[in-house]
Amino acid sequence: MGIFKYILIQIVALFVLTTDIQAQSVGINTQTPTAPLEIISSDIASKKTVEITNSNNVSLLTQLNDGKTGIGIQSPTVRLDLRNPARTNNMIGIGTTTLSASTVQGGALRYVPGEKELHYSDGSQWVVLQSSKPRVIVCAENQTVAGSFPNGITTHLSNWEEIVNQAPGSFVSGTFTAPHDGFYTFTFSIYFSEAVNTNPETYIVGAWYLLSEQGTTKQILRNMSTYVEGGNVVPGVQATASFKMLKNEKVMPFIWHNLGATRTLRLGSGFNTINIIGQ
Repeated sequence: MGIFKYILIQIVALFVLTTDIQAQSVGINTQTPTAPLEIISSDIASKKTVEITNSNNVSLLTQLNDGKTGIGIQSPTVRLDLRNPARTNNMIGIGTTTLSASTVQGGALRYVPGEKELHYSDGSQWVVLQSSKPRVIVCAENQTVAGSFPNGITTHLSNWEEIVNQAPGSFVSGTFTAPHDGFYTFTFSIYFSEAVNTNPETYIVGAWYLLSEQGTTKQILRNMSTYVEGGNVVPGVQATASFKMLKNEKVMPFIWHNLGATRTLRLGSGFNTINIIGQ
């Protein structure tokens, strides 16, 4: 019975001691740790706080007192340093996320596998940083359809014939649909078929309309051709605009004039052209 009680007491004592040890925090260079593991480093910025090496004594991770961390390098010079000239695979892998740009805040990166794009967050939206997709280039002209452009009415420019389109299906009936998020630049020029007598109040407006995927107007950029002095001229206008577009948003070209009567386009090579470049 005495031996049994002695063994029982030893078991209880061991249990209490083990519980007490498990509840303790570990401090290095401090006797009052406030976390399960707390390390107090020296006051020398370049001195190492943590260093991990492998069995061949090759540095795996080094952290200095000033917070700079090196992976595979013993003397990091920035907050996270992977640069080791003795190694050839100093790479960092970027993962993906479905979190919004406002949630992750500005400066975050993500890789989008399906689009093969690298994005960065500006704090409000994800912006394409690099893409493996070919640049969008669309060139078209109108040599055959004169159209009808009434005085004082905004009219859509359509009837374009594609010369080049590296994003097939993106430009249909004078409406461009963005094949992916990015920055796009648009330019068109047109000339009317007949010379007119102009005055200082005569002008032509060329405009680009940016529409949401649902067709709501988001932005309009206008260019104007004015005539300071009266005279007999063949009127025309050139309009250029750049937009940051989301996939499936649309851009359409329009013109407006107050030349006094309905006008038609001058037909032939080089008079009516449109160019779109996306990146």
